[in-house]
Amino acid sequence: MKKLIFLVLLIGIILASFYTTQYFTPASNMEQPNHKVELKYDINGCIQKTEGLTKSASPVENPNITVKNNSIIFSHHVIHNCCKNITLNYTQKGNVIDITEIHKGEICRCICDSYIDALLGPLELGIYEINLYSFDKDYSPTPQLIYNEVLPVR
Repeated sequence: MKKLIFLVLLIGIILASFYTTQYFTPASNMEQPNHKVELKYDINGCIQKTEGLTKSASPVENPNITVKNNSIIFSHHVIHNCCKNITLNYTQKGNVIDITEIHKGEICRCICDSYIDALLGPLELGIYEINLYSFDKDYSPTPQLIYNEVLPVR
């Protein structure tokens, strides 16, 4: 009975190892030429400052994240305070990429919507976990995770 349990465990470990190696190889282990990864972005939409009034914003949908030509293409409709500027930053640790929308500036009585379009790449081939964070120190001392997706770069 102990031999049977040992044999079943051994087969399970071998199968799990094969599955992990074939489908979830971290991008850092893939043999690809080293490229400098760059984040390029453009933010359009509400740029007017409105004094003393409150402006309404459109409904927000989840970000759209796709892969094309070894790059991550990201678009996001953001509702934010009109007086704050938005910049993007990213960090990469192995196959985990964190993209942070940073809101900076004064708070005013105005809410508006903007559209962020970004491209991050070129990336090495592999499976990537993409985390999207929003950070505004006036509302939270730490970045808040707003979206997560796992995507293959092929």
